[in-house]
Amino acid sequence: MAEARPDIVWIAGGTFRMGSDRHYPEEAPAHRVTVSGFWMDRTPVTNRQFRAFVNATGYLTFAEIAPDPKDYPGALPHMLKPGSLVFAPPRHRIADLSDWSQWWKFRFGASWRHPYGPDSSIRGRDEHPVVHIAYEDALAYAKWAGKDLPTEAEWEFAARGGLEDTEFAWGDELTPGGKHLANTWQGEFPRQNLLQDGYRGTSPVAAFPPNGYGLHDMIGNAWEWTSDWYAPRHEADAPKACCIPENPRGPRQDASYDPCQPNIRIPRKVLKGGSHLCAPNYCRRYRPAARHAQPVDTSTCHVGFRCVVRFETGADGRPVLIKQANVEFIDDGPGKPVGINRFIGRQPIFAFGNSDGDLQMLQYAAAGGMAHFMGLVHHTDAEREWAYDRHSHVGKLDKALDEARQRGWMVVDMKHDWLTIFPPARGAGGRALQGR
Repeated sequence: MAEARPDIVWIAGGTFRMGSDRHYPEEAPAHRVTVSGFWMDRTPVTNRQFRAFVNATGYLTFAEIAPDPKDYPGALPHMLKPGSLVFAPPRHRIADLSDWSQWWKFRFGASWRHPYGPDSSIRGRDEHPVVHIAYEDALAYAKWAGKDLPTEAEWEFAARGGLEDTEFAWGDELTPGGKHLANTWQGEFPRQNLLQDGYRGTSPVAAFPPNGYGLHDMIGNAWEWTSDWYAPRHEADAPKACCIPENPRGPRQDASYDPCQPNIRIPRKVLKGGSHLCAPNYCRRYRPAARHAQPVDTSTCHVGFRCVVRFETGADGRPVLIKQANVEFIDDGPGKPVGINRFIGRQPIFAFGNSDGDLQMLQYAAAGGMAHFMGLVHHTDAEREWAYDRHSHVGKLDKALDEARQRGWMVVDMKHDWLTIFPPARGAGGRALQGR
């Protein structure tokens, strides 16, 4: 059962039948798994909560950064701008519902702050789920908050709310007694939304009743990221009770690539819960067992997330914090601003780096709104030290070098700008590390 807390709920864990044999093939086969107890956010992360994270760290989401042409070979140059996918309902009936490009548009300037494009805003939507969140964005928030993203098994167990083998999180009827219990689509998708549940687009995260565990919006409103890599089917059920998987973590990353796009090697994670765009005639994924593959670099106006904190049960039956041998954050790439915020608590105004692993730190420092100094040391002297940039196997300075030049950050060339690199031998004159 669940123990109430102001913003998170204790889920005691247990064994349940995960997946379904009655719906989409990726949900099969239904199989038993066991999950340990954990705390879960009562609601999806809201715009208000995500804004606090951004204000504290200066974080830029994936949708707010221009795609690097090197990551998308063959992409049209005019499309390589910051933006995200936005639902754009057509005015005519769609005959072929397999072609999602008829209602999804990549809109420049769309992001969590501007969910429908640069002219939209989240004013008055503080308690709506934050959307336009790519996987790395969700993970960055979770680590900042001292939490993690749920596994698929944890998420599905929690979504069922203590009900075993029912279609929905509240029973076997979508609208029992004609009452809507989640924000989904009513009408003929994608052109006709009858708004019978009272909402067009997302809704406040506590607008609908919680499930049996006290969790809101486990179904509908916005899809939610899990930490599991996607595979097109579940593992088969264990032949004996002794072999039921405990706390499964999904397949390997290399199993998650889309076989229909062999030339695009972007791994995919599992989304759960469905959204306000799930409809009976198109996407009946407003169920706990339903799942969807999402490339980790893709954000949309109907994808958000919630977090978990993992505990175990002590001898007295109460939850106890697990002290895991996990790395709190990696002091490289996106981990650098997380570490700065965690241990210093202020945005720096002076930052120097020497590789692509320092790019997010430099972006974080430059986003502070105050006078600042950003710089890069370009290691170009193989004889006196090291030389590496775009194609080196020793280190890499590629994206950061381009951004430094575009934004006017100082770039120091070790070969041409640095007179002395290492201190002279004992007894010799001169000054060590002397720049010209």
